Amino acid sequence: MKYFITMCIAFLLTITIYAQESSSSFSENMSKPGEHKKSVSIFMGFNNNLYGYEDERYVGDDKGDYLETTGSYYGAEFFLTGFGAAGIGQDLRFGINTNNYYRGGFNNTTLYAVPSRDIEAREIISDDIKRAGKLYNYTGFFFGLDRYLFGIDAGLTAGMRMYYESTRQRYQKDGSIKDVDGRGWIMDKGELQMNMFMRVGPESMPHFIFERFRENYDPVYGNTIVKIVFPVNQYFKFSGGGTLDSAASIFIEPAVVFNGFGLSARCGSNINYFDSDLKRVGLQDTLFFSFSFFKEW
Repeated sequence: MKYFITMCIAFLLTITIYAQESSSSFSENMSKPGEHKKSVSIFMGFNNNLYGYEDERYVGDDKGDYLETTGSYYGAEFFLTGFGAAGIGQDLRFGINTNNYYRGGFNNTTLYAVPSRDIEAREIISDDIKRAGKLYNYTGFFFGLDRYLFGIDAGLTAGMRMYYESTRQRYQKDGSIKDVDGRGWIMDKGELQMNMFMRVGPESMPHFIFERFRENYDPVYGNTIVKIVFPVNQYFKFSGGGTLDSAASIFIEPAVVFNGFGLSARCGSNINYFDSDLKRVGLQDTLFFSFSFFKEW
């Protein structure tokens, strides 16, 4: 619902601004096609993946703590517009997006006992599957419309977790436990998500973008993005925005463009995690970075 409300507000705001122009000018702009017919991009990003927990060994009311491990992702997106003929489908857009996210394994962590405080020793993550590094894949397709004043498309993204099971434990006839061969690469926790992209405003002017599971996104902490893009000149543009889903973040994203080729760099911080076990996080652990190389023609 919050995504729908955001889209409606942005759309109504833009329509109000452009409605102040003359009706003939507005009608002329609405009939213009989009500026880019084809685009391909390759992107990658880095962050800290956190696992929060309560540790009663801390003095005071704030007993929150967390484990951290490195996370990285890489992917690509391609779309084309205007694949119709004789004026039919000239503004239709179709494309695909794929993203692979790898999260490293968490270190084995055991909290010590404090007998004088009736605090027992305990292990933070006892499940080996949770400890192990995992690979997540998200692949989707989308279909929509690209015009001069706006662009909108939607589709489906399939996500799944992948991990390598080298061994399993099995009870023997005498009740003993023996390590046996695992099942190799396993895919589980498959799910379908709706992807979406919406641009409000001409690409040659400051414009608003809302996107989910599209373009350069972090599958864990930043799959829903809102940003405002400011084209400074034909060689440089600057974006600022944030994420709305698993974590609320803010970021800046400058980009250079020359002869259809472009390179952008995103730097930001997760200012709030929507996780009750991650109430306070050190600033250095919230930072994330990503890069995108693209070609438009």
